[in-house]
Amino acid sequence: MQKLSDKTEFILAFAALVLGLSGISSGIRDVRVNLGFSTHSLWELGLVVFSLLFFSIYLYALDSIRYGISVIEDWKIFKLLKRVADISYLLAIMFPLLIFFIWLGVLALNHIPVKYLRDNISTISAIFSILSTLFSLISSWKHLQEKEKIVYEKIDEKTSQLILETNKLLERKDWRLAVIEAFRLLELMFKDKALDIGIDTNKLPFVRLIHVFVDKEILNKPQAAKLDHVRELRNLAVHSSEKITKEQAAFVTDVIGEVTKSLSSTRFIGGYFEGNVMDALSKLFPKHHIFPQYNLGNGNRADFMAEGPRHNYYVEVKMVESGSLVRRAFRQLHSTLGEKDRGILVLPIEAEQIVSEDSRIKIAYFDIQNGEFANQQIIYNWIYNKH
Repeated sequence: MQKLSDKTEFILAFAALVLGLSGISSGIRDVRVNLGFSTHSLWELGLVVFSLLFFSIYLYALDSIRYGISVIEDWKIFKLLKRVADISYLLAIMFPLLIFFIWLGVLALNHIPVKYLRDNISTISAIFSILSTLFSLISSWKHLQEKEKIVYEKIDEKTSQLILETNKLLERKDWRLAVIEAFRLLELMFKDKALDIGIDTNKLPFVRLIHVFVDKEILNKPQAAKLDHVRELRNLAVHSSEKITKEQAAFVTDVIGEVTKSLSSTRFIGGYFEGNVMDALSKLFPKHHIFPQYNLGNGNRADFMAEGPRHNYYVEVKMVESGSLVRRAFRQLHSTLGEKDRGILVLPIEAEQIVSEDSRIKIAYFDIQNGEFANQQIIYNWIYNKH
């Protein structure tokens, strides 16, 4: 039996409470709550809470059943409906507290010995009610955004760990475990992209997600065919004693490197400039050694992380030209580097040139007309220690 979520359990318990109280509804209707601008029975206020909860659970149910209907399972509107359901649920939880504080405020104002306040108590309480409702909505929205941000950060952190772990396994020539870890990395990237378009990966299998991404033109059909073979190799590594070869492990990591840009850059590379920088970086580093939007921990991120022959390179892309903004971007990148790391600050070719104050950081000037770095050979020689 599927485990009920905490929200569903709460809503069902509340519904049972409402049904239980319906037997004494006449007594509850007699309890009046003065809100200043209007007076309502406790029963009416309870129905508001119940309506908000019922509305949220209906939207949750709607989001759940869509995965059984292939035509609508990838509609992005469900992401919005899920957010509306979350806000409705939060408002239902906060509504009783809001009513209590309004009632308490009205009670206090009625006992303040100032005639003006008592005469305008309905207006004051109405304004307070509107402001409180707006505050609740804004707080709910920010809470949901923060929750979503935490989910993405956890995915990024786990992705970073899996990248490093997979590379270590490849260095140790443990091809079987390398395939398994690489596939876990692929699943995380799928989850990241699925969340971005409003799909719950727990309710849609990996194979079906491939088709969804193809339908949405996030992946192409040749990539889908390769991913299907990657899945077969992963199953072979997990469930069979058959030997995994170096070539099979290389195929898996190459395919993952190929689809990384398609899966990760859609959310990250929102601009034309950044997208072209990604292509230019692939001329400096092998594509499967470039990772968009790399998590550095402690809330810090770089636009790209690239693996060089001796160092990890953190790449920050800035569309700025003035000297003060360039220096600020330089300081930002400098603060993220560890002792053994290197950094590349990518600026438009029109940006004011400054002298790098840190030998670990090079500034790459991107010529968007030609789709390459103006000082590409200098950057290349620096990366590969060629003089």
